[in-house]
Amino acid sequence: MIPVMVSRGRFGGRMTARRRSGLFIVYEKPLDFPDEFVARSHNTEKKRTGAIIHAHRLAKLRQLLRDQGLYRIEHGAADDADVIESWL
Repeated sequence: MIPVMVSRGRFGGRMTARRRSGLFIVYEKPLDFPDEFVARSHNTEKKRTGAIIHAHRLAKLRQLLRDQGLYRIEHGAADDADVIESWL
């Protein structure tokens, strides 16, 4: 299990995500968080797991993901336009 910090308004809260759900896709200003960067956890079938991490600054979000032992993957040509990057 990977502990994942989940923000509810401000930074805080904790939850646990299963290791197989260790793929996070980062988006800028999605409709449900219009002023923030959001990392959504997906399982191996690329279905959302419900776990999210969000922050007002991309640098802060990246640090939270790094702190979980995840590694950054650059935006690829096959990724949707609204995807900034992914983390495993």
